[in-house]
Amino acid sequence: SPGGRAPPPRRFRRAAAAASGGILLDGDTSVEACEKLIKFAAAGNVQAVYMIAMILCYCHENVSEGLALLRHAAELRPHHLPSVYALALILRDSRQIESDYYLNVAASLGYAPAWQEKLTAAEMRARFGDLDAANLVRYLDPPCLNRLLGRHYLECQRVRKCQTSHCWNPLCGRWAYKALRAEAVRQQQQQPRGGGARELIARFNARLNELAAADPNVRGGVRLPDAFEPVNANDGGNNPPFMAAAGGGMGFHPCQERRVFSVEPLLRRMAETDGGTAAAADPSDAPSPLERLRRALRDRPRSSGHGLKVSRMKMCSSCRRAKYCSKLCQVYDWRSGRHKMECQFL
Repeated sequence: SPGGRAPPPRRFRRAAAAASGGILLDGDTSVEACEKLIKFAAAGNVQAVYMIAMILCYCHENVSEGLALLRHAAELRPHHLPSVYALALILRDSRQIESDYYLNVAASLGYAPAWQEKLTAAEMRARFGDLDAANLVRYLDPPCLNRLLGRHYLECQRVRKCQTSHCWNPLCGRWAYKALRAEAVRQQQQQPRGGGARELIARFNARLNELAAADPNVRGGVRLPDAFEPVNANDGGNNPPFMAAAGGGMGFHPCQERRVFSVEPLLRRMAETDGGTAAAADPSDAPSPLERLRRALRDRPRSSGHGLKVSRMKMCSSCRRAKYCSKLCQVYDWRSGRHKMECQFL
């Protein structure tokens, strides 16, 4: 450190950040971050809604609830363009039509990162000029959010034991599961293309039964590393280990494999703390931001989230080592000079 002095202890760094008006501190967990941000989101701060949604998707894999909050922010007027763009990226693998729709919406509103996904480098230069790293960094997520996502990825043993990829951009904290294992891909290719839901469920349950018969220590009939990708909050169906039941206090939904964090209990507790003013309000009045958030979560689709996960990373075509969550991160990492210098050695 400058002058040879040791850095101050963490408790002093946290106190200094709090005194300077910081919200998310370096020692905050993902749950603590949501508990802090939920008050701002309930007051109508769309950036807080966006940050909670990203935490739900990337820290707790509650993608269904995170997408509901992103859709809520995207539909506000004016549109929250980072939310629109995030929807396009997260849904890229699982909901291609919806992903294309949100990408086109963001592009139609002049959002440069959305155009990066659609245009070549020459076309981008003709439309937006030379976007250097100093211009592109403005479109990245807030540093406190990226540090939180990256810290969670490093500290979460469950995630690190799976086949995952982290965005190569050091200013991005997003990660994703890699492609399905070869056996899972082979089984997917054998699935009937039309009207095969019953056959798929039967085949999947048969595979789980095979695993249970081969190893009596399989918990709940499933050994996660040997089956498909790890369970998340959006997996559902007729098989009990993949049921994420509703309810639960303390902000958690009970799940046989692991607890899944949800912000719905936090919002419900805030509504109860307000003394039931929402229930007593005139029905002709516009709903409060808190009530709109609760409606967005309550009305989200709950029957079509099986296997819904954030999209996989895209690989650098030159070194085939670096992987990025978006074209924005890839171009920024190159134009900042970092990957441009290391690419030839990877």
